[in-house]
Amino acid sequence: MSLQQCLQNGKYVWPISRHLGGSFHTCRVMNYHSAIKELNISFSSKITVNVTNFHVRHLCNSVAPGDLPELPRNLYIQPVGDKANSMPKDIFRNKTEMSSTEWEETIAFILQEDSQVTVHCCDAVVIKKCLQHCNYSLANSYLDHIARQGREPNLATLGAYLQLCGQVVDQCGEEKIFEVYQRITSQVKVLDSTLSKSAILALSSTREWKKALKHLPIIRKMSEICRSTYSAIIASAFRNGEYDTGFHYLDVMWQENKLPTDQVFLEWVKQCTALKTTEEKKAMMETLFHKLATYEIFPTLPVIQEIDLMYKEHLAWFSSYVTIPSSGKCPACGGQLKSPELDEEEFKQLQKEFMPRVLHGSDIFLSTSPKEWKIFQEFVDKHKPFTTVVDGLNASYSSGLINSTPGKRVNFLRDLIVKLERNVEGRILVIGRNHMNAWMPR
Repeated sequence: MSLQQCLQNGKYVWPISRHLGGSFHTCRVMNYHSAIKELNISFSSKITVNVTNFHVRHLCNSVAPGDLPELPRNLYIQPVGDKANSMPKDIFRNKTEMSSTEWEETIAFILQEDSQVTVHCCDAVVIKKCLQHCNYSLANSYLDHIARQGREPNLATLGAYLQLCGQVVDQCGEEKIFEVYQRITSQVKVLDSTLSKSAILALSSTREWKKALKHLPIIRKMSEICRSTYSAIIASAFRNGEYDTGFHYLDVMWQENKLPTDQVFLEWVKQCTALKTTEEKKAMMETLFHKLATYEIFPTLPVIQEIDLMYKEHLAWFSSYVTIPSSGKCPACGGQLKSPELDEEEFKQLQKEFMPRVLHGSDIFLSTSPKEWKIFQEFVDKHKPFTTVVDGLNASYSSGLINSTPGKRVNFLRDLIVKLERNVEGRILVIGRNHMNAWMPR
């Protein structure tokens, strides 16, 4: 932004938290604009607010030139650059410890960047950023900063920290999780849905993972249980050999139309790898494939790669990545994939649901009258069964004939019907619109 845009109501607006030595920097900027004689410069801190009014030229003259580093002119043309915008992300990704001064500067930056973040919720925001980058050491550094200020972290902060501990149990140890969990439960009798989720994600990584189950009903009373919460419990059940419990919640997820995360299947493959005999490993992998088919889950690439590695290294199989054609025949092994089959009861149920939802939709009679629909049903009942149905209108346009003459469209449709008669058994039903009658003399 230009300097003029930084000037608001006679004040030079500069977020000093983005630039160390903010006052000196402001003086240097003013030296480039000697026509500006006096401004009110406001310095603010999120802890205490002090506003100082002074004469810029007087302050500039009172500072020796050697005390001010030479600053390029582009610092006031674009005070906030990519480097400034990336500062918090770099901190939470790369740093492991910071001093209280550095934390104050970081907090000031966060408050400046996000108007929805307040001083009261900033502690939780910082720990959540540590959680996002899985930075356990930096989270501990911030908790030490809070302690040095003589404050106690609130429940939201402890909940985010507890969830982080669950992610890095190898670093923090299970006892740390139990300690933080006890600290939270001692402050409140009933956890809300957010704290309950944090408790589940943390406890499920410990030997006392079953304690996480009691928090599921609490979440269910307040909101929906998200897939990461379910997945943490299922993975923990698999890790501890409680397969029935894991499959129970996998079935619950399926009923609620939720897909498990990769964590579930990666844990299953890990447990399969730990088995001793080849037969046990094969049986366990077959169970996995059966569950994937039952719940119609298509595994992601990381899960596929782990399955591939497991078969190669532990079962001495080879594998290939292929594209399955519409025929369902594998180009690598020549095997035929099974098609989904419907029994008589399932087919009748599908037939029952199809008519009202697809044909009797809210807009069916925009292009079809009730009388026409009745005639069609009577025609089908009289001449059934049909083994093949052709959408005549779409078929006649299917080979780029949309701009061709009606005669060419009719000829293409006729050739299609002749070819079908030679290759399929049973009756063929051709469906069209009334205006197609004008395409042909008979």
